[in-house]
Amino acid sequence: MSSGDDWTALAAAWQAQPVNVDLEALQRAVRRRSWRMRLLMALDVVCAVAGVGFAAYLFLHVTAFWPRVGAVVGLVVLAAAVLINYRLRQGLWQAADNSVTGLLKLQRRRCVNAVRMALWGPLFLPLGMLTGTLVGRGWTTPAPAMPGWSPSAKLALLLAVLVLFGLASLLYVRRQRRRIAAIDGLLQQLER
Repeated sequence: MSSGDDWTALAAAWQAQPVNVDLEALQRAVRRRSWRMRLLMALDVVCAVAGVGFAAYLFLHVTAFWPRVGAVVGLVVLAAAVLINYRLRQGLWQAADNSVTGLLKLQRRRCVNAVRMALWGPLFLPLGMLTGTLVGRGWTTPAPAMPGWSPSAKLALLLAVLVLFGLASLLYVRRQRRRIAAIDGLLQQLER
């Protein structure tokens, strides 16, 4: 018998061991993420209501053309973001059953949807910046947000924010994909 056969036998014996998943810890993690999802959904609703209120204010009290265009762009972007978030979170509140496999599958679906949401986020940030720029143009009493800053410095700051937000999103996606791979590994071991 060669040493390679010994390692193969040892690897097979190691993989044949039963997977030990702490069901209570998994249930706590699922509950914690459920509360976090509810909090984020409530924050989405509050931001949507505030955005609609601000757009209504612009239509009723500001007569300039560009702030009204910005309000329309903002409403379209806001409606798209709310719709996408709602569709991605649909069906992710509780597991089909309270078994380890059911909870792990729920965690996996949540991670997949978190990746999708993180990939959508960097697309909405420039649209939000465009909305802010349009609303700020033609404002009757402009308050200098960054006094003494040249337009190129403001643009550089906005681009830096975009790049940092995109980088943070990519790092978050990478972490979620590692979690998905770990969950897939556990599910494969449990389904053997």
